[in-house]
Amino acid sequence: MALKENPAIAEYAQHAAEYDRRWRSYNKITAAKTLSLLQTEPATKDQALVDIGCGTGLLLKIVSHSCPAIKLHGCDITPAMITKARLALGSAVDLEVAAAEKLPYVQKQFDFAICNSAAQHFLSIPNALREAERVLKPGGQFVLTAWSTDELIPRLHYKLLQARNVAIQQVMSSAEYCKQLELAGFCISAVQPFRAGPQWGLVSISASKSH
Repeated sequence: MALKENPAIAEYAQHAAEYDRRWRSYNKITAAKTLSLLQTEPATKDQALVDIGCGTGLLLKIVSHSCPAIKLHGCDITPAMITKARLALGSAVDLEVAAAEKLPYVQKQFDFAICNSAAQHFLSIPNALREAERVLKPGGQFVLTAWSTDELIPRLHYKLLQARNVAIQQVMSSAEYCKQLELAGFCISAVQPFRAGPQWGLVSISASKSH
């Protein structure tokens, strides 16, 4: 089934060139939180990781240095972001233009999946989570870092952003993300709310594929 056009494609095509510079501080905080929950040790050459909504490849670049044995993959819906990621990462990382709701990977392909601050742009968060579960091996780890409506100031901020920007589809509370992860077939192991600035409330959730 064909997916409808995601407004995030046009949004990030405009900002791809300046994205890393503009969001340097925010990305540093969110990347560190996501990777702090990732349990890759001991890493082996038989393992594989996918970054869903990888943007310009920041997290993949960090993982490539910290866990060079792991085979790395990334996908993003915006071609301009994938172009930047390819320039940053070279041929060592397999990068593809793809929607989170329709991943171009076979079942049970990955040991790890990460998604850092991209879920607000998904046309369907539940469908994207089911796809993440599909491509993970049994027992595989998924770390989701996403905007959260848990606190008042971020919740109001995100409502304002949604009203102004059609690329922002949905923002959930920590409890709602956990519920959707469980419905997709994940077991939750850690839930860590945090801030990336006064108005940026997020949550990082570590989960494993239950079967």
